[in-house]
Amino acid sequence: MLNEATLKDRLLRFFSTPSTIRTEEDAREQWTEAYHLYAQAAEDVSGDGVVVSSLGRDVFWDALDFQDNRTGAEAARMFDAAFVAFWQSVTFGTAVLLGVPPTECPNIGGSGVWTSETSSVVVEVREGVLASKLLPLFREPGWRSTAQGAAMAIARAFHEATTEAVFVRIDGLDNSLPVPQPIANVCTVR
Repeated sequence: MLNEATLKDRLLRFFSTPSTIRTEEDAREQWTEAYHLYAQAAEDVSGDGVVVSSLGRDVFWDALDFQDNRTGAEAARMFDAAFVAFWQSVTFGTAVLLGVPPTECPNIGGSGVWTSETSSVVVEVREGVLASKLLPLFREPGWRSTAQGAAMAIARAFHEATTEAVFVRIDGLDNSLPVPQPIANVCTVR
């Protein structure tokens, strides 16, 4: 399950030791590694873990472009584009089955309980969600006044966006009925 503190701790390294960031490539690597490490703990609603190799680490890195003259709005959009690219077509395992229907995101078909899963994949990442959380932060004077405060605020924005904007579809069968029924579920990552 995603843990905001994991991301905050990694970002704290970035904000507390700026002298170690000598090049744009250094910055891209640290931001990418921080988010990638955080995202490795993602689960779908049935509790299946993310297939780490499907995470878009490289596209996240490619989307980052740290320019000195970038406005807060441009920076927020840059991070949003990296975030959306990161989650495109990410897959999850299909080993864990729920004993009861998930209440936070109702199933389509069947009785609401999978007896077998065939796939679990990210089907939608809403654009603009992360940007809308970062923009007010970037407009706040002194948001980086302390490394701890900056890391905490950025981690919170990324965590909230991840758990609100990344949607996973689980497909499978409900074999508990006389005739097995296809069953699907779309819910946010957790």
